[in-house]
Amino acid sequence: LITLTWMTGFYGVYTFLGTFATATFHFNTAQTGVIFITYGSANFIANFLAGKFIALIGKKRSVTINGLASAALVLSLGIWGQHLAILLIILVVLALSQGWGVTALTAAIVNIVPSNRSTVMSFNSAFLYYGLTLGSAAGGLLLTKIGFSAVTIVAAVALLSAVLIANALNHYSD
Repeated sequence: LITLTWMTGFYGVYTFLGTFATATFHFNTAQTGVIFITYGSANFIANFLAGKFIALIGKKRSVTINGLASAALVLSLGIWGQHLAILLIILVVLALSQGWGVTALTAAIVNIVPSNRSTVMSFNSAFLYYGLTLGSAAGGLLLTKIGFSAVTIVAAVALLSAVLIANALNHYSD
């Protein structure tokens, strides 16, 4: 459920980021690609360094901090994302937050039922992709009916829900 809500929020925004950039900045495909290269590079760095960060502050705290940060950052995309420099800064920080948060989330989920790690990871992957599906579906509907700001609001609510669910689990700890 944590992964489902987290990924629904994240992919609701990520799926339509290119559409938003193209419409806002009148970018062509190559120019829009630079935005994804920037995001992807920052996410790679975050994932590469995540272990040290998570070891420093713990899995549960990392999920909480990065989930809350991600919610604030996706909201800020809807508010200040019309300025290219600000958009890129937000995306770099979002990529760092997602890279650390999702890595911590996966590490924590694996330890909830250590005797069934394979099953837990299978469910985790399935819900990740279902979250992608739901986020894309909801994001597409919101984008066409209301606009990108609505997508970011719903995404932030989903990310906040994931943090609340994660913190409500008794067996979820560092």
